[in-house]
Amino acid sequence: MKHRLSIGSSRYIGVNEDNEVIIRDEENIVKRAVFTDKQWIKFCNQIPYIDMAIRCAITLKPTNYRIHVGGNWHVTITDEMPFVDIRRWFIYSQNDTLRLSQIGIALTFDQWNHLKLVVDQLKGEFDNVESCWHLNWQLSPEFDDDDSNESTSIFGQAQAHA
Repeated sequence: MKHRLSIGSSRYIGVNEDNEVIIRDEENIVKRAVFTDKQWIKFCNQIPYIDMAIRCAITLKPTNYRIHVGGNWHVTITDEMPFVDIRRWFIYSQNDTLRLSQIGIALTFDQWNHLKLVVDQLKGEFDNVESCWHLNWQLSPEFDDDDSNESTSIFGQAQAHA
């Protein structure tokens, strides 16, 4: 492991020799997220949007934020649970629906703040890496605030879902 930096409790971020970034709980191997360097860049580029979703959730505004960062990894924040949930999803073959897997890690908002400090420390490791073009298609993440067919983007514009 080239780097191993604590983000609180038994959680840490590590960077291995292949420049994969691992966010992990030392006590439970299932509690982890593993990003390629390109996925990590996409994840880091979403930090301001994730922070906006956290602010909404903290102020008890309806929040249902999810962003895909590649490799079936998604980051989710809702107003129901005070966590940044980084989790692998899969397509359930019986009805082609997207579902959560058990592989992932939920960070408290305090651990999230520590993670952002670590991201700043690791910036130099990824200076020459660009996110894959297919990971950049979603420019304005959306916040679903009800079960209707509309959501509000972080920029406050209503957008219809297909």
